[in-house]
Amino acid sequence: MYVAQARQDAVPAAAGTDTLDPDPAELIAQLSHRILILQQQAQSLARFPANKDGKQQRQLLQQQIRNLYQQLFVLEQQQAQQRRRSDNYLSMALSMAAHAAHHHAHGVALAPSV
Repeated sequence: MYVAQARQDAVPAAAGTDTLDPDPAELIAQLSHRILILQQQAQSLARFPANKDGKQQRQLLQQQIRNLYQQLFVLEQQQAQQRRRSDNYLSMALSMAAHAAHHHAHGVALAPSV
């Protein structure tokens, strides 16, 4: 029961990372939620350590949790790269605007004195 649910939870997470322009924050939230659910399921199974099937299911859940954490790590790296690109673009745009304003101010100041 838990394994079937865990597999259903894992598939959309992997599919979600293949879309063209997903919102990384939304994907991170979805993966985090799936991880939480799988961890709760693994904890429930851990209450019965003598159950051999439960132990196997818990191992499968733990593997799926590790896979989701790997996906989460990749998404967080991508989001950090996008933030850096955005910050670099903003910095460049502000620099160009300041440069243009500086030249405009000198051009306006020089015009009346000519």
